[in-house]
This record gives sequence, structure tokens and C-alpha cells, in this order.
Amino acid sequence: MTAAATPTEFRSMPIGELRVSATLSQIERRAHLDKGAIAELAESIAAVGMLQPLVVRPVNGHFEIVAGERRFLAAKQAKLAHIPVNVLQLTDEQVLEVQLVENLQREDIHELAEAEGYEGLMKLGYTAETIAEKVGTSKGTVYARMKMLALVPAARSAFYAGKINSSIALVVARLNPEHQPEALEWALSRSRYDDRMVSFRVFADYVQREFMTRLSEAPFPRDDALIVPAAGPCTTCPKRSGNQSELFADVKSADICTDLLCFRAKSNAWNKQQRMKARESGVRVLSGAESRQIASPYSTSLQGGFVRPTDLVPDDAKKRTYAKLLGTVPDKAAAMLQHPKSGKYSKVIDLSKLPADVVKKAGIKVEKQTANREPTRNDTARRAAEDAKRKQNEAFELHLLAAVVAATPVKLGRDELTTIVMSLVGYGYGDGKELEACGLPPGKGSIEPRLKQLSEAQLARFVFGISFIEDIGGYNAEPSKALLAAATRMGIDVKKLRTEFIAAEKEKAPTKAKSAKKARR
Repeated sequence: MTAAATPTEFRSMPIGELRVSATLSQIERRAHLDKGAIAELAESIAAVGMLQPLVVRPVNGHFEIVAGERRFLAAKQAKLAHIPVNVLQLTDEQVLEVQLVENLQREDIHELAEAEGYEGLMKLGYTAETIAEKVGTSKGTVYARMKMLALVPAARSAFYAGKINSSIALVVARLNPEHQPEALEWALSRSRYDDRMVSFRVFADYVQREFMTRLSEAPFPRDDALIVPAAGPCTTCPKRSGNQSELFADVKSADICTDLLCFRAKSNAWNKQQRMKARESGVRVLSGAESRQIASPYSTSLQGGFVRPTDLVPDDAKKRTYAKLLGTVPDKAAAMLQHPKSGKYSKVIDLSKLPADVVKKAGIKVEKQTANREPTRNDTARRAAEDAKRKQNEAFELHLLAAVVAATPVKLGRDELTTIVMSLVGYGYGDGKELEACGLPPGKGSIEPRLKQLSEAQLARFVFGISFIEDIGGYNAEPSKALLAAATRMGIDVKKLRTEFIAAEKEKAPTKAKSAKKARR
């Protein structure tokens, strides 16, 4: 860090003798100067003169502007012939330090320019603590700003153009560069919805859902530094949310991996190691299509005569596990199974490969088990019936939601209610049919004009109704508990309402069938 220079001369100087600085810091800053603000400053200078002198230094027969370039440009616009300057003898390093500090103390500085300034000061020997003290901010802000330097060019351009704000830019910057363009495009596409910038909460939820994962789900040991040597262990990794709490303040868990590519690389490397070790020791490895015949992605039970050593033996009075009952498992019965969903490897036992005397001695009943099979025509019909039942439940949920909304009491005023609605629905809550179930008149485009058609009571009920939208549909075969609880509080007979709804649907069915038949003709 350089020492402060002492002024050598204060005087009025012809404006033609001054040259703008050629340091990288000033070139970057100059590219983003607000011409409107400079014009306003020029008007002020023309009216009252320049009250604060520029800081300059002599260089090669002219004077270089060290600090005060905005005032210099405004003075030129105001057509001043002379301006006050403070002449200092400064080294190149001192010039850079003065410019960076002066730039960082501006109120209108862009966050990216601020980050570049912090980076420049660190190259001069500053620490995050000394920078924070120098410019009057917190150490956390310094780190957060500097993280924005990781933004890819497209994200930087969008940030400077005001298409994303600093909160969203920071979330993008935390991502691996390969994922940043996808996240940015999602943010910009959502921002185009109703001409609003996507909210930080919505965007942060999206990023955590799509590009982060829980370390507790890792198939590899998190403290192993040798799985991918360049990455090191997860426990001390700066990309683990808990290791940089100031940077990942929006991530609730401290044990989240924020670099999905690194997580996948470690998972793949670890799985490869496990396969090689198993094969070298002669243990059978079950993966790919074979593992899907044994383990379902959606169930903990195994098929095809396989069990886990930790599974309890059925009908065993002492409730022992297979590992406890068998002791050492013969090599030909041992196997390594890769779970088709998580990718984790685990030890399994093929009961059909156990010697008969071992089975008899242990008292294990080896039942014939069928492996997971391809769906049959009956399976397809059953699933179609389940899908139909789910769809009918979703339709009834909307019907029940409309009943709950109609019984909702009114408390808030129109302006407050409209504010709540636009903050939620404006960012994509629900689709047309769901909003209409809550009482919104049918239509396309922005919902704001349609909200004006509602009375204050209808608007209040609409606000309450949209709070249930996320619970409707999906794989549910019964209405959500929250919706049922609200219906009960409001005295709605859900059973009666369902009976009437199903009866009404059956009456519509013949009409729909005739229309479909006519359309096929």
C-alpha cells in the first residue's frame, strides 16, 4: 500500500493543458459514464463555477487528471477556459490507488465497477478488512462484490444494462461459468413476463433447485481429498455453502454443494473407483439396466432375490439382519449394486447364490422373487386409471378451491390486495384455469385490468385462493391437507361437494364423447 502524497501546488490551469487518465480503472469507468448526469453538472458549473479542484500530475509536457474527470468533462461542456487544479507528484502506483479509492467513494458507482476497484486495491496490497475500512463498507460486501468478477461476459453486459440487479447478478456469479448462461437466460425470460425483473426469491429458488445439491446425498465420502485432487475435500471447499456464509446467506443449509459440475465429477470418479475395486476383488457389479431390474428409483426394497446386509430377516424372532445372521457372505453371493437414481454403490447379497447348507443353518427362507419387469398391458391400463383419478382429483380441487374462496372473509383494502396479487401472480403463480378458479375473470395478457373488475370482497378472496395454487395437481389423488382444512373451517361439506361434482362430471361425459366421435368422423 502506498503512502499519501503531499500537494505541491494549487493553481488555475488552462483546460487545454489537461489530459484524461489512461489507467485501466479510468478507461472502464469512462465507458459507463452517465452523459445526462454530466450535462446536469455542466449546468451547475456554468452557474456557480467549479468549487472543488481536480487532482492532476505532470506527465510528458502536459497534466494528467488523476481525480475529477467527471468535473473536467462537465467544465468542457460549460466552456470554461481555466479550472482549479491541485498538482501532485505521484507515481503510477499512487495514481491508481487515488483513482480507485476516489471511484469507490462515489455514491453512484456500479457494483461491477466497485468490484474491479476492490480487485485493483488488493493488487496494491490491501486486504478485505483495510478496503472495508477505507471506503466505509463491510468485509462481507467487499467479498460479495468481488465475486461478481466471476460473471461471464453476457451476464456482465446484462448487469450493466440494468436487465438484472446486483442480487441476481451475485447468484449468477456464484455458479460455475458453464451454468451461468442457462441461469441468466432463465432470469431474462422470466423478466420479460409482464415486463418485470424476476424477483430475487424466485430466482434464488430456481438456482438452488437446478444447480445445487445436498452434500448428504453424495455417493462419495465428503472429507476425501483424493477423489478429484484438484477439487480437494468438500468439508473445506469454498463452494460449500457453510464455508462462505456471507456469500451464500440465502442458502438455508450449511451443507449444500453450489457447484453441480464438481459434484458430478466427484460422483463419477468415486463410482468408477468402486467398480474397479469390486471387479479387482472378484465381486459382481450390478449397474445400468441390470440394477434397474433389482432396485426401483422410488422404493427401498430390492427385487430378484437380492437383499441388503442391513435388511432385517423376515420372521426372525430375534429381529436380526442378514449380516448378523450370515456372518461372512460367500464371495459368489456378494455383489455391489449401483442405485439407479442416486448412483450410490452399496453391498447386496444374492440369496439364490447362497449354498444350501448356509441357508439351512441360518434358517433363511429363500422365496422366489421376480425382478422389476417391463410394464404389461394391464400395468398400462392401471396407470391410465390412476392418471384419470388424479386428473379428476385436480379438477375437484379447483372446484373445492372455488368454494373455499367464496367463503373467505374480507379484511384488507383494494390497494393492499392488488399489491399482494401482483407480487405473486406477476411472477408466474398458477395458470389460467387456476386463477379463474380463484375468481379472476377469463382473459389473456396482464391480469391487472381483470383485477379491476373484481369487487373488494372478490379481490380479498382471490388473494386467499392463490395461496393454495402450488398444492393443486401433481401426483396427488386426494385434495391437499391445507385446502381441506380451510374448507372445514369455512363449513364446507367436502363429501357432499365431491358427490355433486362427480355427478356433474358424469353428465358432461356423454356430451364430450359425442363431440369426440363427431370430430373423428
